[in-house]
Amino acid sequence: MKLAPTVKLNNGYEMPVLGLGTYNSKDNEGEAAVKHAIDVGYRHIDTAFLDTYKAMEKLVKLGLVRSIGVSNFNSEQLALVLANCEITPVTNQVECSPALNQKALTAFYKENGVTLTGYTPLGKPKPDIQKPDFIYSTEVAVIAKKYGKTAPQIVLRYLVGLGVIPILKSSNTNRISENFDIFDSELTAEEMAVLDGFHTGEGVVPLNLIKGLSHKYYPFAIEF
Repeated sequence: MKLAPTVKLNNGYEMPVLGLGTYNSKDNEGEAAVKHAIDVGYRHIDTAFLDTYKAMEKLVKLGLVRSIGVSNFNSEQLALVLANCEITPVTNQVECSPALNQKALTAFYKENGVTLTGYTPLGKPKPDIQKPDFIYSTEVAVIAKKYGKTAPQIVLRYLVGLGVIPILKSSNTNRISENFDIFDSELTAEEMAVLDGFHTGEGVVPLNLIKGLSHKYYPFAIEF
């Protein structure tokens, strides 16, 4: 069975560079999707902090958990964790796509031995209005044709090339298999630059889940 390439984490364990998201899966579709993903070769399944983080550290020390990470943390919040906790997070999960490529945050995390896991990497495609541009543009279509891939596959290859670990929500078995089939080629520097050109700094996931912009822990009021 073919498995995804891995990145070495700061605790010595390895993490696949592509994952399956399960957020908002209904009824038994999440279970079926995970089973198929494992059959295909996925080994990174996402299933959705200072006091909370320290509680997670105890689980590591008890041997109940191998690795712990954070989600939607900016650079200042990560620095706070690093300064006050014993175990460095292995990853931070944030929205990441060509439109919000998180290059600055990825670089900061790399300096501290932390990986960046990207959710919504395809930006919630809307075929009826041909959005987002990085999925439906002629430039990406040309690159996809060259490699015999789809535009979403090219986007995923781009993100992996940036050092991002994309996770994709899907319960469609064909799509799960297709998303995994990206490791037989690499984009050129020129092709990476084409995808860079879609960066606007704007995401598609509303963060009113954390009580909006006025919340004291809202993470995206600074550059990264």
